[in-house]
Amino acid sequence: MLKLKKSNLSGEVLVPPSKSILHREIIAGCLCEENSTIKNISNISQDIEATIDALTTLGANIEYKENNIYCSAGNIFKKTKDVKIDCKESGTTLRILREFQRIYKGKIDFSGKETLLSRPKIDYIERENEIFIDCNVSSQTLSGLLMFLPLTGNKYIINADNLSSKQYIDLTIHTLERHGIYTKNKEYKNFVCYPSEYKAKETEIEADFSQSANFLVANALGAKINLKNLNLLSKQGDKKILEILNFSPNIINASDIPDIVPALSVWACFRPERTIITNIARLRHKESNRIEGILELNKLGANIIEEENRITIEGCGENFNFKGEKVTALNDHRIAMMFAICSQRLEGEIIIDNEDCVKKSYPTFWQDFKKLGGKAEINS
Repeated sequence: MLKLKKSNLSGEVLVPPSKSILHREIIAGCLCEENSTIKNISNISQDIEATIDALTTLGANIEYKENNIYCSAGNIFKKTKDVKIDCKESGTTLRILREFQRIYKGKIDFSGKETLLSRPKIDYIERENEIFIDCNVSSQTLSGLLMFLPLTGNKYIINADNLSSKQYIDLTIHTLERHGIYTKNKEYKNFVCYPSEYKAKETEIEADFSQSANFLVANALGAKINLKNLNLLSKQGDKKILEILNFSPNIINASDIPDIVPALSVWACFRPERTIITNIARLRHKESNRIEGILELNKLGANIIEEENRITIEGCGENFNFKGEKVTALNDHRIAMMFAICSQRLEGEIIIDNEDCVKKSYPTFWQDFKKLGGKAEINS
């Protein structure tokens, strides 16, 4: 249990590198015969560890030293032994690497924690080098297809329906292009994959906008935090947080930005108007049912109403403060960090459980929070 008190956050913070980009760069680097170098990696989250462990099990060479990751194919194209891979709670690891089975000579048995295995499975239909996939729940399987089909030696056409998370496909295609893989994208509905080989690359990963969203919302509530290594030209979809905070729309479409909805919900509590966040159904199938996590804000004095595919947040105005209460983070890293930002405007104390869940994406979050002046202490 962790006790949070009112905090006046200020200072400078180096947010971890984009988890989405780093997953893809490590996988791409392990498909190259020569060494690829991924620079300036200050820490490794549990999700990234899952991908590294999986690729190492499959035969790749990966070394992390002096804040750099060095990776190459190693024995990955020659290994024939059947393997078991524990994806822990990383949906990206599972859904992208599952497509590696197409080129692996042995059998791969994937496992993971119950919260991961209970997520909806993404199926597709394949016939004669043409694939039909519904991406309504997730785009990660499509990313896996785009990354591994070029190595099969055949040309493939992918027909994608209901693709909402286009920004993640942009990140995948951008990674592929950096490593010499060309994919034809026809309005995000049809993708053509050509036989290709990965080429080694040296890359530096930009800061993660998903994690930065919490600190950016804190700034909107009065904090003075300087975030290092943010790329304002980033292809990360969660960069939209900047536009939302600047223009204060009353209706926010969350279909492309599900990961920043918890942070945005905190921000919306302090607006004078009502905020409606739509297309939130996917949040029920993350590490937790994140809608339930967001509704925990009601215990702190917020007024949030859940509907089938949206939440309505009645703004309490700029003079509003959260009240102290015991809440649950649902063992979800984004919900735990959401509560931390609540402390910027707080009367009393918030007590949360499962505070270590932030290690999934941001292992040093609580240390950085305290360096910025955050007041968090173990509650026995």
